[in-house]
Amino acid sequence: MALNHRKFVALGIIVTVLVAVVAIAIDVRGQHQLTQQSENLRGCVQLDNAYNCLQQRARVLFSRLGADATLARVAQDVSDSDQMQSFCHGLTHEIGHLAWNQAHDIARAFASGKDHATTCSDGFYHGVMESAIEAFPRDQISQWLPGVCASFAQRPMSFNHYNCVHGLGHGLLALFADQWQPALDGCAVLATPWEQQSCASGVFMQNIVNEIQAVGHKPDFRNDDIQYPCSVTAEQWKASCYLIHASHILNVYGGDFTKTFAACEQVPTAYRPTCYQSVGRDVSGRNRGRDGEVIRLCQLAGTGAQDCVVGAARDYVYHDHSRRLADRLCAAVPHEFQSACMNAVDSDANTL
Repeated sequence: MALNHRKFVALGIIVTVLVAVVAIAIDVRGQHQLTQQSENLRGCVQLDNAYNCLQQRARVLFSRLGADATLARVAQDVSDSDQMQSFCHGLTHEIGHLAWNQAHDIARAFASGKDHATTCSDGFYHGVMESAIEAFPRDQISQWLPGVCASFAQRPMSFNHYNCVHGLGHGLLALFADQWQPALDGCAVLATPWEQQSCASGVFMQNIVNEIQAVGHKPDFRNDDIQYPCSVTAEQWKASCYLIHASHILNVYGGDFTKTFAACEQVPTAYRPTCYQSVGRDVSGRNRGRDGEVIRLCQLAGTGAQDCVVGAARDYVYHDHSRRLADRLCAAVPHEFQSACMNAVDSDANTL
């Protein structure tokens, strides 16, 4: 009887161990599945709260992989999914925030993006600068701003110099609670007109990012004036405003490029070429690598077609940190546009 009892006890121990092993296996598998799900960026795009989902999953990836590998995952998912494209720039901003919070140093945070820091039009750099500027007391901003990008200014107007001062504009708008006028006043204390304009373009770009996907931020546009805020800003900032403003117009018109080009016709004459270039950036952004479609859409601009092509080509250089796609586009456009296209690419490629 004792033997049978011992067998029963032994059997009970074996069963208990087997149950524990199975439970652990199930838990490990469940945790693996949960981890896979929490890292699946493309799984977010069909959800109503898609951007919140993407932010959360990017944070999980960053905590495990760091900035470079997380940006690489975003780049891959964007190449595989057109739906991811609309979230891409804002998502890389979030990764930039995480990089700053980890490094607390602009140069080190920039460097952590390594080979993929330029993913989705350099949103990573912009996010780093947003978080960097928020770390400083507001009453010291005017003293701090002129020197913050000094290390990048050793190569004036270079790619990294631009991303630093442009990123300041993004950060200033957030710092001043989405009010673009005090943010522009911050840009005005920078050392050179080029730095001031690059910063201002970041302010106006962030206003549009707020319109599209920035949770907790309020965009400043008007239903009765599709050109606002460009229509009311001081003359010194109008070019920087119109350079980005077509993205807002395109949003208002539901992606209708014909209506967006028509809106450029209502822009003051001096800024119409800038408006057409701004539309060209969106044309290429939505049709990356599809030269025939980029050319077709730009030709809808009529007299603005050449400027549209120039904007598309410049966007390729800026987005890809390479002139490869831009050169291919310039070779494919009508002959009368090729010189202007190549000149723009040459100019931008020299900043890389």
